Amino acid sequence: MISLDFVADIIITFFVFSFCGWLFECAISLFRDHELVNRGFLNGPYCPIYGCGAMLFLLIMLWTDRPLELFFFGGLFACTLEYITSWFMEKIYKARWWDYSNWPFNINGRVCLYGFLTFGAFSALMPFIKKGIDWLVALIPDNHHITIALILLIIFIIDFIYSNHVIAKFNRTLRKIQKQLNANFPINIINRGKRRVLYLKLGKNKVSLLTWQQRRLLNAFPDFKSKYDKALKAVTTKNKERIDRFQKNRFKPITNEELSRAKAKAKREGKKYIDERKSNKY
Repeated sequence: MISLDFVADIIITFFVFSFCGWLFECAISLFRDHELVNRGFLNGPYCPIYGCGAMLFLLIMLWTDRPLELFFFGGLFACTLEYITSWFMEKIYKARWWDYSNWPFNINGRVCLYGFLTFGAFSALMPFIKKGIDWLVALIPDNHHITIALILLIIFIIDFIYSNHVIAKFNRTLRKIQKQLNANFPINIINRGKRRVLYLKLGKNKVSLLTWQQRRLLNAFPDFKSKYDKALKAVTTKNKERIDRFQKNRFKPITNEELSRAKAKAKREGKKYIDERKSNKY
């Protein structure tokens, strides 16, 4: 019979690998884009797909410990997992979260040779990596394993439910915007109230543009593609400069000298000076 301690160890190991995968994704983003981004579908510092992949690698180790076999089967199973995850998330959320179409030797843009080689290398190194993970888990007192595993599981479930709520709300917003765009209704960006939250004005309706959670997801998945592609472009590409300017000037102090120069410049160019921090329209 499987004991609770054994299950708790598996859960903790899963989250440790998920955290390591999150660190790996953040490191790639920092190296490639020179920007630290929370590269995960969920809010917490973990990427469950890496935890699942690591569990697959550990299962392979029960069958073989030969580096070449670990490399091949690890890369194969991990790419299979990534393909199924991409397909499943597209069906559930009506969106593509990553796209390798521009990478060589890709399959439907869901997996590519680079991923196979990377996952295969991790699988081949798994016997050594597992020793380090086991050492970390052993640092936790034995009588706390079940408690910690339960806490991690509860946090994960809450995070998963909330993240799904964010995506559902995002899709509803995109659907409304696309409907207005297809009907050729004008879309203007306005702000409202002391919080100065950005909204899209769709006829007489006001739809929030992007919450910080939705912006985080778009930053985490730069290749994100939605079936509401026209609406997605409207809230990202078309209005990016306006949004960036709004965020930059939101609480930026301005001196009287800077205000005078801005007004003088607008007058020379024959334009009316508008303080974007106070304007109700962008």
